[in-house]
Amino acid sequence: MTRAGRKRRRIASPVLATLLLVAAGAAAIPGLSLVPIREVKIHGAFERVSKEDIEALVIPYASWGWLRLPADRLREQLESLRWVAAAEVRREWPLNLSVEIAERRPVARWGHSAMLDHAAAIFEPGDSIDRTLPVLHGPDGAQAQVLARYSEFSRRLGEKSVALEGLSLNARGGWTLQLRDGLTVRLGAESIDRRFERVLRALEMLLQGEGHEVAYIDMRYPNGFAVARRPQGGGQRNDGGISP
Repeated sequence: MTRAGRKRRRIASPVLATLLLVAAGAAAIPGLSLVPIREVKIHGAFERVSKEDIEALVIPYASWGWLRLPADRLREQLESLRWVAAAEVRREWPLNLSVEIAERRPVARWGHSAMLDHAAAIFEPGDSIDRTLPVLHGPDGAQAQVLARYSEFSRRLGEKSVALEGLSLNARGGWTLQLRDGLTVRLGAESIDRRFERVLRALEMLLQGEGHEVAYIDMRYPNGFAVARRPQGGGQRNDGGISP
């Protein structure tokens, strides 16, 4: 062993010994585990999480001993609240408890009644659905994929001042975009990136002055696309391609 290695060992050993003694002493002192918590500190920026709901879960644990408090159980209960994304429970010396709450940041609606947060986790918001958020649909387990595609498509369309209001992925892998003014774009399930580039080029032509007349654009053709316009009398008129 080198001199540096022997030196590190001599320095580390007293520290380890001290920690072992403290742990053994704490376990040996009768009643130390029953000493109540002195102060509970709750941290977090609360917009949708009710601080009263947090306190209602935390306060019953305040009478537990500082060492006996089941931190993991309390964390799980806090994370069961619908607007809590993550919770952290820490003991702080002397005899304090710190609770850190991270709220969910909703980024989209998922289906009819659920929402997605920034981590693509589905949650039920109750009556607090933000109707201004985009609507995403997809099979179970596909929410991360749909959210990633939405972010990509929305950014590219935004560069052309077009808003993406909804995105759907069906069970067969087909993608459908819902743009402003009710315009639907059907991409299908193949060559998605290449077809989307064609969408961007088509929008430059179709949305100049008469975009409100377009009902849908169907990109599921190998050498072109189909367009349906809204005639004055209602219904739809196909302007080329094969009617889907």
